[in-house]
Amino acid sequence: MGVKEIEKNVENLSRYYCELLCKSKNSEEKEKLFKTFYESIILIQQIKIDEICRDIKDKKILSALR
Repeated sequence: MGVKEIEKNVENLSRYYCELLCKSKNSEEKEKLFKTFYESIILIQQIKIDEICRDIKDKKILSALR
């Protein structure tokens, strides 16, 4: 997943949660929605960081084998 794809996914996720937040009248529900949204963004970032670290590790291993 490239940076542009991640940006698009985050943008779509943001729109989705904003729509839900606007429709909700209950403050507890809004808080839960926001927390879920925030956790989703953190998860997406962590997945990308893990992917980058794996790529770096793989490149180092390949370089060492040469």
